Amino acid sequence: MMPINMLATGIYFGIDEVVSFATDNIGRDRPKHGVRHLCFDLLNSKNYGSISQRLFKLSESFVLKFGWQESLDKWDSLSGELVSKIVGSSLFFVSNEYERATFLIKLFGRRKTVSRVNNTVNDLEHICDALNENFSYSTLDLNELQKISEANKNNRNPLKPGTLLAAAWLSSELQFLVKSTPKSSTELEG
Repeated sequence: MMPINMLATGIYFGIDEVVSFATDNIGRDRPKHGVRHLCFDLLNSKNYGSISQRLFKLSESFVLKFGWQESLDKWDSLSGELVSKIVGSSLFFVSNEYERATFLIKLFGRRKTVSRVNNTVNDLEHICDALNENFSYSTLDLNELQKISEANKNNRNPLKPGTLLAAAWLSSELQFLVKSTPKSSTELEG
C-alpha cells in the first residue's frame, strides 16, 4: 500500500500506528508530485488528531524545500500568514534573495488578481509585511533591485515606497566601506 493511502486509511479509522508509519515513509522519500500536492493540502487542513502537528511539520518542510518549484496556483489554498511565514523564512529554498523576493511578489500579484474566497486585505497584508521586513535587499546588486522594482510595479506594488531605494543606498555604503578599508585592516570603520 502507498504511504499516502496508508495515511488516509490510518486517519479515517483513527489508527495512530498506521498514521505514524505512513508519515515516516513519506518523510523518508523525496516527495513525488502527489505527495507535494498533499503537503499543500495538509498545511491548510483542520485536525487529524494526535498526528496533526507532525503532519504539519512534515508538510511545511516539504514546502520549504520544494515549494518554489510549484506553480503559483498551488499556493492559493494557503493563508497569507502561512505563505509569509514560509517564503519569508531563511529556510525557504531558493538560490538567492532575488529569487525569493520575485517569487513572493508574483504570488502577491496573483492573489490580487485571482478572485478567492479567502483573499482578504489581511491576507495580502501578511505577504506585504514579509516582503518589506523579511528580506535582505541590500545583498542584491543594482540590476536585481531594478528587476524587483519592475516586478513590483507589474504586480500592484506590494513593496513600501523607498524600500528598494534604502537597500540600494545601504548596498552602496557597504561597498564603499569595503573598498576604502586598507587590505591590512581586520575591521571595517564607519
